[in-house]
Amino acid sequence: MDPPTIPELARLCSTNDFRLKRAFKKRFGTTIHNYVKRLRLEAANRLLRDGDLSVGKVAASVGYRHKGHFSRLFYQHYGIYPSAVAAKNPSFDEN
Repeated sequence: MDPPTIPELARLCSTNDFRLKRAFKKRFGTTIHNYVKRLRLEAANRLLRDGDLSVGKVAASVGYRHKGHFSRLFYQHYGIYPSAVAAKNPSFDEN
């Protein structure tokens, strides 16, 4: 199941897209998109540090279809590539 879209969330909150986005940014200090991206990257970081999943499987498990795109976003956020984080995990296996 895909997560709800912004228009779907707006309907659930009995408002429109613009008002939802504006209220969210006022409350959380960031856009909905950036907030969700940060949550996904934090979840990926935990999986890479704690688990034994490959980078591709971690990317897919947090909702990224392309490992390369995920790796670029992860690097932009953390300043380190996900493969380097995973390599520090003694139970990591690239396969």
